[in-house]
Amino acid sequence: MLLSYGTYGNQTPSNGTAGTDQQGWDVKKYTITVNAATATVNATLAGVSGGAAPEQAQIKLGSQGPTNATGSPPKVTFTGVALNVAQQVIGTHKTTQASSVNPWQERERWVDVADTYTTTPVNQTYTRKLPYVSSVIFPGGSTITTGASAAPRVTVKNDSGVNRSVTVEVRLSKTKDFTSFDYKDVSAAVMVNAGTSKDVDLGSFTPSTGSYYAVYKVVTSGLTNADNTTAPTTDTGGWATTASLVV
Repeated sequence: MLLSYGTYGNQTPSNGTAGTDQQGWDVKKYTITVNAATATVNATLAGVSGGAAPEQAQIKLGSQGPTNATGSPPKVTFTGVALNVAQQVIGTHKTTQASSVNPWQERERWVDVADTYTTTPVNQTYTRKLPYVSSVIFPGGSTITTGASAAPRVTVKNDSGVNRSVTVEVRLSKTKDFTSFDYKDVSAAVMVNAGTSKDVDLGSFTPSTGSYYAVYKVVTSGLTNADNTTAPTTDTGGWATTASLVV
């Protein structure tokens, strides 16, 4: 904003009295800063109903974070968040299980949404929406005879409001050894429509006699580049306590 002032010059006003002095305008510039309205946002990360709860949770809101969430359920308080401006919210989870149980040890992205806050303070819970595994089965049964083939089927659920393209990886091992496994396959890209589940069939193999344990991973493409990848992991599963397949 520019404000100016000056003195009355050597002019003859309407009453006929002449001026006795004249000066040019002394221009002064004043800068007035109006602080934009901001909000305090208490952001909480939640899991799915009946499913895993967040463990090592982090939340990123706009340019702030990612910040470790604390408490139960895990929460981060953000201040100075611009009102009425869309903010990208990223919520992630990493298991506290040991690598011997969940060998992936990858941070899973659970939430990736744009949100706009119109008031302050805001208490907002973000629930896991991105694709995750709801079941892993062998359609021919979990117990098969020697010489028979088997193929894992992974059901992926997408609770987000848009269609998502995913790939699924499954590894099987008799010894729960992530570096030495008996089966590994990665699916082609599969579209899971918004609010639905999709069965993803992986390649078949002929197992030898023994018990096989399974781990899986879901990668979802087309997300924001919050962690330097547009195809982050959105779910992983550790070794089960019981065998997934017995020959």
